[in-house]
Amino acid sequence: MSKLQSPELPRTGGLSPSELPLAFDDMYEDLVRTAARYLEYNDCHDVVHVAFCEAVAKVDRFASLEHFRRWMFRVVSLRCRDVLGSRIRDVLEADAAGGSFASIEQHTFPNPEEQAVFKADLEAIRGAIRRLPERDRELLGLLYIEQWSSAEVAERFGLEACNVRVLHCRALKKIRRLLGVS
Repeated sequence: MSKLQSPELPRTGGLSPSELPLAFDDMYEDLVRTAARYLEYNDCHDVVHVAFCEAVAKVDRFASLEHFRRWMFRVVSLRCRDVLGSRIRDVLEADAAGGSFASIEQHTFPNPEEQAVFKADLEAIRGAIRRLPERDRELLGLLYIEQWSSAEVAERFGLEACNVRVLHCRALKKIRRLLGVS
């Protein structure tokens, strides 16, 4: 094996590729409901399907159906947070640049309707962010735009780093509540 090749992971023997679709069908609606805690319903199915594609590529790593199930729920939650975080970043960057959503032009959309839906989502997030208390808006700006670490933000606010993570989670929950997705 050359240095560029990664070692093959040993098959755990727990799950075969033919078992994944059946297990996925059984948990699909629960996964979509989990995603709906973070995102608008129209994005939930996409996130769940992307997570399933990742699972198919990693089928040999799952020791059991329960392992696969736990992994799917964790990955769906993480992907939803990534999508929401990306949209919050888009809104904050747009506001810092004068208000237009220049980032929309970087995305490819199959049709103008999907572009309009995406822009409407960003406008809704913008409205939710504007309704947050000043401290929450400042915290999000430092984390998403300035790319500060939790420790740096903690120093700025006179807090512990773990408290910054709590405040960040609470700010995201407020946004989800204002968007009506929690």
